[in-house]
Amino acid sequence: MEAITGTRRSRGYHSLEIAGDAETKGGRKAWMRWAAPAACVLCVPLLLLLVGDHWRPSFDWFQGATHPKGSASVSSSVVGEAAKDKLLGGLLSAEFEECSCFSRYRSAVYRKASPHVPSPHLVERLRRYEALHRKCGPNTELYKKSVERLKSKQSMAAMECNYIVWIPHYGLGNRVVSLVSSFLYALLNDRVLLVHVPDELTDLFCEPFPGTSWVLPSDFPVHNFQNFDKDTPQSYGNMLRDKELPDFGDGWGFGSQAREERFHDVDPGMGDPSRLLAPCASSGAPCWIIQEAIVEIDPGRCSRRNRPQQPAPAPDSEREGPFWAASAAAGRKPSRLMHLHPSTALLLLASLLLICVALSGGHRSFPLDRLRSKGGLENGTFPSPGGPNDRFLHGLLAAGFDEQSCLSRHQSVLYRKESPHVPSSYLVEKLRNYEALHKKCGPNTELYKKAVEQLKSGHGTQSTECSYVIWISYSGLGNKMLSIASAFLYALLTNRVLFIDRGFDMADLFCEPFPGSSWLLPLDFPINEFDSFDMKTPKSYGNMLKDKVISNSDDGTSTHSLPDYIYLHLSHDYGDHDKLFFCEDDQRFLRFVPWLLLRSNNYFVPSLFMIPTYEEELKHLFPEKDTVFHHLGRYLFHPTNSVWGLITRYYRSYLAKADERVGIQVRTFETDAGPFQHVLDQILACTRRAKLLPDASGQDTVASTPNTKSKAVLVTSLNSGYSENIRNMYWEHPTATGEIISVYQPSREGYQKTEKQMHDMKALAEIFLLSWTDVLVTSAWSTFGYVAQGLGGLRPWILFKPENHTAPDPPCRRAVSIEPCFHAPPFYDCKAKAGADTGALVPYVRHCEDMSWGLKLVDQNEW
Repeated sequence: MEAITGTRRSRGYHSLEIAGDAETKGGRKAWMRWAAPAACVLCVPLLLLLVGDHWRPSFDWFQGATHPKGSASVSSSVVGEAAKDKLLGGLLSAEFEECSCFSRYRSAVYRKASPHVPSPHLVERLRRYEALHRKCGPNTELYKKSVERLKSKQSMAAMECNYIVWIPHYGLGNRVVSLVSSFLYALLNDRVLLVHVPDELTDLFCEPFPGTSWVLPSDFPVHNFQNFDKDTPQSYGNMLRDKELPDFGDGWGFGSQAREERFHDVDPGMGDPSRLLAPCASSGAPCWIIQEAIVEIDPGRCSRRNRPQQPAPAPDSEREGPFWAASAAAGRKPSRLMHLHPSTALLLLASLLLICVALSGGHRSFPLDRLRSKGGLENGTFPSPGGPNDRFLHGLLAAGFDEQSCLSRHQSVLYRKESPHVPSSYLVEKLRNYEALHKKCGPNTELYKKAVEQLKSGHGTQSTECSYVIWISYSGLGNKMLSIASAFLYALLTNRVLFIDRGFDMADLFCEPFPGSSWLLPLDFPINEFDSFDMKTPKSYGNMLKDKVISNSDDGTSTHSLPDYIYLHLSHDYGDHDKLFFCEDDQRFLRFVPWLLLRSNNYFVPSLFMIPTYEEELKHLFPEKDTVFHHLGRYLFHPTNSVWGLITRYYRSYLAKADERVGIQVRTFETDAGPFQHVLDQILACTRRAKLLPDASGQDTVASTPNTKSKAVLVTSLNSGYSENIRNMYWEHPTATGEIISVYQPSREGYQKTEKQMHDMKALAEIFLLSWTDVLVTSAWSTFGYVAQGLGGLRPWILFKPENHTAPDPPCRRAVSIEPCFHAPPFYDCKAKAGADTGALVPYVRHCEDMSWGLKLVDQNEW
């Protein structure tokens, strides 16, 4: 007697029930012993088809996990071995065209060889089934005859073909395991499996049987499957309960009269439900069985031993992670499997197989081949690619530091490409001289204490050996780094010692850059209310000039006594008198003031190049004028060990094994949070036009080869929407070039949290990660992007600032130099004492690409 599957739902207990009569009960113990391995083996061909025509190794956790160095694809040796068994020991038929379903035969290339070999009997049984399906499947004469008899209510006697129709229900995992179970049932009963495929499943599975289709034809007389549930009168369970099951032979023991009365008033839109269990006289069992994906059991009818367990709730992907469900599914002890109802065992084992397949590709150890090929970490040593001097960046960095106290100082060279820009010998000498000065005049020295005492006394006219410039912590991290570099260059040019205000977290972000001393302003410094300094501060240089508290003649001599200190307000909102700081006469006056307090959110280096006093010195320091921040930034900014851990862990985990790294830094200045479609469109247009990223062709016709290139895209943004859209695009569609694209975003802070320690630590980590990319896209006006391009020595593609929520055309342009932009330069000709376009005074200072009034340095000495 054949088993019949029906639908029941009660109290949340879910499983698949295969019921039979007394004759089948005795055979259960026998087939329980091979049911589990049979389910595992039968899962394989269907799982191969799970991704169907959309197969691509595009998952973030999968990309590169099995790829050798320099390749985004599987090695040729692996491909060769796997190709020998692309039919999985005869499990798959060889009658398919490979291009019709890439996953069928290519899965063997990516998956480990299974230790479980299908039995010859199973292989023979599958071939016999395929022949049966071709004989009885859709559009065959036997199928048409069977359907006609179903429609006409004729006797089903002497029919050659029996069928089981599978109806999808619940989530994809439930559907797959129930489909496997249904297929096994069809094999055991010589039935043809037909699958109802709703719209959402159309693009998931390839056809598994050669020369035919498993898709239930759309003109099948029974439809409206969504109405089938536990209350359907013609479900096997309800008919059995109500003793209205049709009499298909002595084994059933129920009459047919009650059946006819039961179905008399059924909705004709569902077809004639009586035919769902229409009998085949040749077998004494129904020719057509409608099976829903989840058959639910009344727990009252189950013994304690075989009662199915209530499924765990779906995992929260944000909180629990992708492998939470695996542990829930595996929580039952293996010893209990033999006590489970056979069908429950099938479901559980098939589910476990699915989980094993999902996990098999994601946890493989991977050496940092690329890092080691560059002289990376190996055996605890840190060799450098360019010789012993390279770890000091051609003399830029000083020796004498405890390397363990600041790992980033000398390890950065292992991750960053070697710079083509070599610091001048004059700059190297100048830095060593500065370090000696800082040791001589730095915190806790006698000269520092003497200068502080003089500051406290209010006497600014006495000469001192040491002069100082104090940088006041202000604005976002990118602005801080740019203004610190500017202040340090000013200190170099004027023989001053630079101290930086600790702010909230400066000591937690950066190591000390000067050996044997500290650049942090001592906590007992007599002036400490830096938050109150702004454009209205009476002791600002601009206000003191405007109020004639101080004045200077053309030769730079003051007509009044010198103040003990002067505040330099060089922020974006500074006034005309403040801007006189960039004039030669004013610089001659300021050199006599021992203490200068500087507050700025600008990179004001370009205007220093237009002060005649410093012109010759700057020429020797920076023969390549567009490398100022590149050299000073790499000299000054070394992340602390805590931040360095964030940087290196992320790089090794996600970026190191890619053939090329593409950085995309997204910063919008909209009042709304975003993401914005026009910004996404602009990013994609820019990366395509610049050929930084390939098109997503939408056709999976490009096969991966051992030489396929992999690109890791690093997106930094306060909003996760841009990276998610780009990632989904390359996941859902293959690239036109065959390149493998993976997309990563380290943090998603939502909004800028200035002066928050962990926020700034993540920001600094992302700046360094961007600086290690091979090509870079940055956003207009963003100091965050300026720092990354300067540290990395990269000429980025700059995204123009959108106007009116519209993506500009062209979307971006290549920067003319690696230098940052000075957003608020003075428009004043000090010699002419008149307004002027300062971007047209000298050939090596030009207007910025992203800000028409801004200034930046370019490596050009002629117009």
